Amino acid sequence: KGSEGKFNGSAEFTVTSGIDANIAKTEYSTEGGRNWNTYSSKVTVFKTSSLVARSTDWAGNVSDYSSPIDVQINSTFPDFTVECTTPDGRYKLGEILEFKVYFANEVDISADSTAYISLSAGTGTITSEAKATITKASKGDNVTEATFEYTVREGDDFTLEVKANAVNLTGIKDKYGVEWTSEKTLADDYTRTDLVCDTVLPYVVSMTPQGTKTTQN
Repeated sequence: KGSEGKFNGSAEFTVTSGIDANIAKTEYSTEGGRNWNTYSSKVTVFKTSSLVARSTDWAGNVSDYSSPIDVQINSTFPDFTVECTTPDGRYKLGEILEFKVYFANEVDISADSTAYISLSAGTGTITSEAKATITKASKGDNVTEATFEYTVREGDDFTLEVKANAVNLTGIKDKYGVEWTSEKTLADDYTRTDLVCDTVLPYVVSMTPQGTKTTQN
Protein backbone atom coordinates (compact mmCIF):
# COMPACT_ATOMS: atom_id res chain seq x y z
CA LYS A 1 0.00 0.00 0.00
CA GLY A 2 1.21 3.50 -0.81
CA SER A 3 -0.18 6.78 0.48
CA GLU A 4 -3.86 7.13 1.42
CA GLY A 5 -6.15 5.48 -1.15
CA LYS A 6 -3.25 4.32 -3.36
CA PHE A 7 -2.28 0.66 -3.72
CA ASN A 8 0.49 -1.27 -5.43
CA GLY A 9 -0.90 -3.86 -7.85
CA SER A 10 -4.11 -4.73 -6.03
CA ALA A 11 -6.31 -3.93 -3.02
CA GLU A 12 -8.46 -6.06 -0.76
CA PHE A 13 -11.65 -5.02 1.00
CA THR A 14 -14.32 -6.50 3.22
CA VAL A 15 -17.94 -5.46 3.75
CA THR A 16 -19.59 -5.51 7.17
CA SER A 17 -23.38 -5.51 7.01
CA GLY A 18 -25.78 -4.81 9.85
CA ILE A 19 -26.75 -7.49 12.36
CA ASP A 20 -30.40 -7.47 11.28
CA ALA A 21 -31.48 -11.11 10.88
CA ASN A 22 -33.80 -10.02 8.09
CA ILE A 23 -30.92 -9.17 5.73
CA ALA A 24 -31.21 -11.41 2.68
CA LYS A 25 -28.05 -10.36 0.90
CA THR A 26 -25.24 -7.81 0.82
CA GLU A 27 -23.81 -6.56 -2.45
CA TYR A 28 -20.84 -4.48 -3.51
CA SER A 29 -19.99 -2.39 -6.54
CA THR A 30 -16.56 -1.48 -7.88
CA GLU A 31 -18.02 1.16 -10.20
CA GLY A 32 -19.80 3.45 -7.77
CA GLY A 33 -23.12 1.59 -8.01
CA ARG A 34 -23.29 0.95 -11.75
CA ASN A 35 -22.87 -2.80 -11.31
CA TRP A 36 -23.47 -5.09 -8.34
CA ASN A 37 -21.98 -8.36 -7.10
CA THR A 38 -23.14 -10.52 -4.20
CA TYR A 39 -20.73 -10.26 -1.30
CA SER A 40 -19.64 -13.37 0.60
CA SER A 41 -16.00 -12.87 1.63
CA LYS A 42 -12.94 -10.67 1.17
CA VAL A 43 -12.66 -9.22 -2.36
CA THR A 44 -9.52 -8.29 -4.32
CA VAL A 45 -9.56 -5.62 -7.02
CA PHE A 46 -6.79 -5.10 -9.54
CA LYS A 47 -7.78 -1.78 -11.07
CA THR A 48 -8.75 1.69 -9.86
CA SER A 49 -12.26 1.44 -8.38
CA SER A 50 -15.01 3.33 -6.58
CA LEU A 51 -16.33 0.96 -3.92
CA VAL A 52 -19.84 1.05 -2.44
CA ALA A 53 -22.04 -1.57 -0.75
CA ARG A 54 -25.71 -2.09 0.02
CA SER A 55 -27.91 -4.64 1.80
CA THR A 56 -31.37 -5.98 0.94
CA ASP A 57 -33.77 -7.55 3.44
CA TRP A 58 -36.22 -10.38 2.86
CA ALA A 59 -39.03 -7.89 2.23
CA GLY A 60 -37.07 -6.38 -0.65
CA ASN A 61 -36.10 -3.14 1.13
CA VAL A 62 -32.72 -1.84 -0.07
CA SER A 63 -30.41 0.14 2.19
CA ASP A 64 -28.71 3.37 1.26
CA TYR A 65 -25.30 2.99 -0.31
CA SER A 66 -22.33 2.92 2.04
CA SER A 67 -19.98 5.90 1.89
CA PRO A 68 -17.92 5.50 -1.31
CA ILE A 69 -14.27 4.53 -1.04
CA ASP A 70 -12.03 5.38 -3.98
CA VAL A 71 -8.97 3.19 -4.46
CA GLN A 72 -6.29 3.91 -7.03
CA ILE A 73 -4.17 0.98 -8.17
CA ASN A 74 -0.91 1.08 -10.07
CA SER A 75 2.03 -1.30 -10.53
CA THR A 76 4.38 0.73 -12.74
CA PHE A 77 7.08 3.13 -11.54
CA PRO A 78 6.64 6.58 -13.14
CA ASP A 79 8.58 7.67 -16.21
CA PHE A 80 11.56 9.97 -15.65
CA THR A 81 14.02 12.07 -17.64
CA VAL A 82 17.56 13.31 -17.02
CA GLU A 83 19.11 16.70 -17.70
CA CYS A 84 22.57 18.05 -16.92
CA THR A 85 21.86 21.63 -15.83
CA THR A 86 25.52 22.65 -15.98
CA PRO A 87 26.10 24.90 -19.02
CA ASP A 88 28.18 23.77 -22.01
CA GLY A 89 31.88 24.41 -21.55
CA ARG A 90 35.09 22.81 -20.35
CA TYR A 91 35.40 21.73 -16.72
CA LYS A 92 38.59 20.98 -14.83
CA LEU A 93 39.55 18.90 -11.82
CA GLY A 94 37.32 19.50 -8.79
CA GLU A 95 34.50 21.31 -10.57
CA ILE A 96 30.95 20.01 -10.15
CA LEU A 97 28.45 18.90 -12.78
CA GLU A 98 24.80 19.11 -11.67
CA PHE A 99 22.09 16.78 -12.93
CA LYS A 100 18.32 16.74 -12.50
CA VAL A 101 16.04 13.71 -12.65
CA TYR A 102 12.44 14.74 -13.37
CA PHE A 103 9.65 12.32 -12.40
CA ALA A 104 6.31 12.18 -14.24
CA ASN A 105 4.52 11.71 -10.88
CA GLU A 106 5.43 12.39 -7.26
CA VAL A 107 7.82 9.96 -5.56
CA ASP A 108 9.16 9.44 -2.05
CA ILE A 109 12.96 9.26 -1.66
CA SER A 110 14.16 7.53 1.50
CA ALA A 111 16.84 9.09 3.67
CA ASP A 112 19.16 6.14 2.96
CA SER A 113 18.64 6.13 -0.82
CA THR A 114 21.85 5.45 -2.76
CA ALA A 115 20.51 6.61 -6.12
CA TYR A 116 23.07 7.59 -8.73
CA ILE A 117 23.65 8.26 -12.44
CA SER A 118 26.52 6.41 -14.12
CA LEU A 119 28.36 8.65 -16.57
CA SER A 120 29.88 7.55 -19.87
CA ALA A 121 32.26 9.15 -22.32
CA GLY A 122 30.67 10.18 -25.60
CA THR A 123 34.24 10.74 -26.75
CA GLY A 124 37.49 10.58 -24.82
CA THR A 125 38.32 8.85 -21.56
CA ILE A 126 36.39 8.72 -18.28
CA THR A 127 37.59 7.37 -14.94
CA SER A 128 36.04 4.11 -13.82
CA GLU A 129 32.90 4.14 -11.67
CA ALA A 130 32.12 7.75 -12.57
CA LYS A 131 28.81 8.45 -10.82
CA ALA A 132 26.69 11.50 -10.08
CA THR A 133 25.14 10.82 -6.66
CA ILE A 134 21.87 12.08 -5.23
CA THR A 135 22.10 15.07 -2.90
CA LYS A 136 20.89 14.93 0.69
CA ALA A 137 18.59 17.89 0.08
CA SER A 138 16.70 15.92 -2.60
CA LYS A 139 15.59 13.21 -0.21
CA GLY A 140 12.06 13.37 1.16
CA ASP A 141 8.41 12.85 0.21
CA ASN A 142 6.32 14.21 -2.67
CA VAL A 143 9.36 14.82 -4.90
CA THR A 144 9.02 15.63 -8.61
CA GLU A 145 12.69 16.41 -9.29
CA ALA A 146 15.92 15.29 -7.64
CA THR A 147 19.44 16.73 -7.89
CA PHE A 148 22.57 14.65 -8.50
CA GLU A 149 26.19 15.88 -8.50
CA TYR A 150 29.46 14.68 -10.01
CA THR A 151 32.86 16.10 -9.10
CA VAL A 152 35.34 16.03 -12.00
CA ARG A 153 38.18 13.64 -11.16
CA GLU A 154 41.79 13.31 -12.17
CA GLY A 155 42.09 11.51 -15.49
CA ASP A 156 38.71 12.67 -16.82
CA ASP A 157 38.88 13.79 -20.44
CA PHE A 158 35.50 13.26 -22.07
CA THR A 159 32.29 14.65 -23.54
CA LEU A 160 29.23 13.78 -21.48
CA GLU A 161 26.92 10.85 -22.18
CA VAL A 162 24.34 9.08 -19.99
CA LYS A 163 23.15 5.71 -21.26
CA ALA A 164 19.43 4.92 -21.05
CA ASN A 165 20.05 2.20 -18.45
CA ALA A 166 22.54 4.25 -16.41
CA VAL A 167 20.12 5.75 -13.87
CA ASN A 168 19.88 3.81 -10.61
CA LEU A 169 17.00 4.95 -8.37
CA THR A 170 17.40 2.57 -5.45
CA GLY A 171 15.46 3.77 -2.42
CA ILE A 172 12.81 5.63 -4.43
CA LYS A 173 9.13 4.62 -4.70
CA ASP A 174 6.00 6.28 -6.03
CA LYS A 175 2.88 7.21 -4.08
CA TYR A 176 1.41 3.74 -4.72
CA GLY A 177 4.39 2.11 -3.05
CA VAL A 178 5.88 0.91 -6.36
CA GLU A 179 9.66 0.81 -6.02
CA TRP A 180 12.07 1.50 -8.87
CA THR A 181 13.63 -1.56 -10.52
CA SER A 182 16.34 -1.79 -13.16
CA GLU A 183 13.72 -2.60 -15.79
CA LYS A 184 12.65 1.07 -15.69
CA THR A 185 15.09 3.15 -17.75
CA LEU A 186 15.32 6.38 -19.68
CA ALA A 187 13.58 6.43 -23.05
CA ASP A 188 16.86 7.32 -24.80
CA ASP A 189 20.53 8.00 -24.16
CA TYR A 190 21.34 11.57 -23.08
CA THR A 191 24.36 13.31 -24.65
CA ARG A 192 26.05 16.71 -24.40
CA THR A 193 28.75 17.01 -27.03
CA ASP A 194 29.72 20.54 -25.99
CA LEU A 195 30.15 19.76 -22.30
CA VAL A 196 33.70 18.56 -21.74
CA CYS A 197 35.53 17.41 -18.63
CA ASP A 198 39.26 18.01 -19.13
CA THR A 199 41.80 17.29 -16.41
CA VAL A 200 44.71 16.61 -18.76
CA LEU A 201 47.39 19.22 -18.11
CA PRO A 202 48.91 21.01 -21.10
CA TYR A 203 52.67 20.91 -21.52
CA VAL A 204 55.38 22.61 -23.55
CA VAL A 205 56.88 20.41 -26.24
CA SER A 206 60.02 22.49 -26.80
CA MET A 207 61.46 25.98 -26.81
CA THR A 208 63.61 27.31 -29.62
CA PRO A 209 65.51 30.57 -29.13
CA GLN A 210 65.55 32.95 -32.08
CA GLY A 211 67.47 36.11 -33.03
CA THR A 212 71.03 37.00 -33.97
CA LYS A 213 73.68 35.26 -32.00
CA THR A 214 76.48 37.51 -30.80
CA THR A 215 80.04 36.60 -29.92
CA GLN A 216 82.30 38.36 -27.54
CA ASN A 217 85.99 38.91 -28.22
